[in-house]
Amino acid sequence: KQWYQRRVRGKKMAALEFLKNRIVILMQERDKAINRADELQDTVQNAKDLVTKLETDKRDLENRLELADAEIDKLHEWKEQVLEEKNELEVEVEKLRRENDSLQNAI
Repeated sequence: KQWYQRRVRGKKMAALEFLKNRIVILMQERDKAINRADELQDTVQNAKDLVTKLETDKRDLENRLELADAEIDKLHEWKEQVLEEKNELEVEVEKLRRENDSLQNAI
């Protein structure tokens, strides 16, 4: 009977030791999972920060593009005005040439 009790106690001890080792392994795996979750959370936060920065950069570039478009429009208007003035001056020069020619002929 003692032999049987020792054997049962030995099996219980072995089972307890197995469970203890299993618990240790599971706790280690849990710790690894927690660390991995923390790393993933950091990665997600970094990605969110990057997206925010990219959105800000995009808005800045869009604003710059609008300003550049407005400046181009102003330059086109200015070019049209300059061309009109050039044409008016050419007409005036032609009138002055004709008057000069007429004065030359009169002299």
